[in-house]
Amino acid sequence: MNPANPTPRLPTQAQQPYPLLKEMQEIRKVMTDLSTEVVGLRKDLRDKKTFGISDQVAKGVMISYLLLGAIVFVLQVISR
Repeated sequence: MNPANPTPRLPTQAQQPYPLLKEMQEIRKVMTDLSTEVVGLRKDLRDKKTFGISDQVAKGVMISYLLLGAIVFVLQVISR
């Protein structure tokens, strides 16, 4: 006996759009953060500000972290 209005089935992972919109929005957010940081560094270099070694290390670590996060996230999306 079939019901008059069957409940819709949830799409399986294979049926979902690839990559998901939410994941693409997260990638865009990370890349925007990275772009902002790089623009700030370029501005500082153009203005020839002198940095203490701790400032240089902190900015390098932040950029490395953002790049690593973006790469890991993209690899997770691809591996699905």
